[in-house]
Amino acid sequence: MIEEKHIDELIKSPARFIEKNIIRKKQIELPDLEALELDMKELKVTCKLYQELYDFLCYADENYLFNTSSGSPFNTISIDRQHFLVMILSGKLKFEDTTKLITDSIITIANTSSNYSINTMELMQLLMNSIQEDFLRLQALEKCSNVM
Repeated sequence: MIEEKHIDELIKSPARFIEKNIIRKKQIELPDLEALELDMKELKVTCKLYQELYDFLCYADENYLFNTSSGSPFNTISIDRQHFLVMILSGKLKFEDTTKLITDSIITIANTSSNYSINTMELMQLLMNSIQEDFLRLQALEKCSNVM
């Protein structure tokens, strides 16, 4: 009956129980993809994980999942949302088919930018700035008009 023991301990000494059982917040810094020396396989896996984390933090930002004193779940990893998106796009541009990257990025931006504090057009501009070739930018604009 571990639960009963915890309850008894909480009742007898709440401060001691809290001190003993609370995980201390620790500032987490997410390494920049450019700073990491990754081979192509590692880069793909890292970008996939970063994308999943980005999607989760966007979801957390739009739905009250956990309290952050800074107001944004992205601050828990010491990075702003826009910089994180650019970092993911830059990494994916090294290995992913550009047409697929554009489509996936537009869908991600459209699905994760309902938060009032993030402007969808601002995120789309970050995508456009990540694309170097003019014909790909035109393709991205066409896809944007289809999705939006």
